[in-house]
Amino acid sequence: MNLLLTSDLCFIMREIHSQIITDEAQVGAARRAVQRYASALGFREAQLAELAIVVQEIGTNAVRYATHGGGLHWTTPHGDEAGLEIFYADKGPGIYDLDRAIRDGVSTGGSLGAGLGSIRRLMDEFDAYST
Repeated sequence: MNLLLTSDLCFIMREIHSQIITDEAQVGAARRAVQRYASALGFREAQLAELAIVVQEIGTNAVRYATHGGGLHWTTPHGDEAGLEIFYADKGPGIYDLDRAIRDGVSTGGSLGAGLGSIRRLMDEFDAYST
């Protein structure tokens, strides 16, 4: 099963940055790298803090559920848009009911079940796929 979180899958002629995530140390490395990249693009402190939450939640889910690890990737949008695209893909077991999993309070791993909902609320655009 694959999980992909993205707002746009058009990668033509763009530099894509990546971080493999298999453990908590790599989650922290990804969080810091995304914040550095966004800071260089001119993101404000509040936006950087929100990005930190998003990457932490994605990374925590990767460590907890992706059986073979996964990759977090980030780039600038295609065309003249300002911003940052973040996407994650793995070969984990997938999410059986994605609509349900995005609702707060739903967890299959004994957590609070707020991660995917938090990501959706903090990002301007949110898409998730599980196959």
